[in-house]
Amino acid sequence: MNMPKFLKYLSYIVLGLSGVYFLYMMYLSGDLSLENWNHLNSSEVTPETKLKLTSSFLKIDIFLGWTYILTGLTIVLTLVLTIINMIRNPKNIMKMLVSLGLLVIVVVVACLVASPFIPAGAIDEKLLPSSDSIVKWIDAGLIIAYVLTTVPILAIMAGGIMNFIKKR
Repeated sequence: MNMPKFLKYLSYIVLGLSGVYFLYMMYLSGDLSLENWNHLNSSEVTPETKLKLTSSFLKIDIFLGWTYILTGLTIVLTLVLTIINMIRNPKNIMKMLVSLGLLVIVVVVACLVASPFIPAGAIDEKLLPSSDSIVKWIDAGLIIAYVLTTVPILAIMAGGIMNFIKKR
């Protein structure tokens, strides 16, 4: 794929900034265990420890904000570039609609198959989601991820086997 040079360099810059910030966050984060966060308001925690933990969690919040920005930018660019590609090459619209239909089928089947129940002992009681619908969405997301990971791997393996058979 021929990517314009400015987009190529922009992607390198964004990736580099993300990597540097991630390393910075990991290096300076301090002790971020859940127990320390839960005991942050107790009287036995010193003000210095409170400040360190609060600043560490603030860094995580900033990093999550950066992640949201990058995710939104990715979604916008994907939609814009797809529309531009459809306008430039209208013959590919049918292929795109078939692919989109298959994706919708995978999502619908995953939502129908997803279970709202958590197996007993699978997770700590303090970390349980607040409702069954949240559990069902998490399960559906995992099923979608499994399918969208497994199908390409199987397609690559099948292509390799087909090439091997054809060359014999």
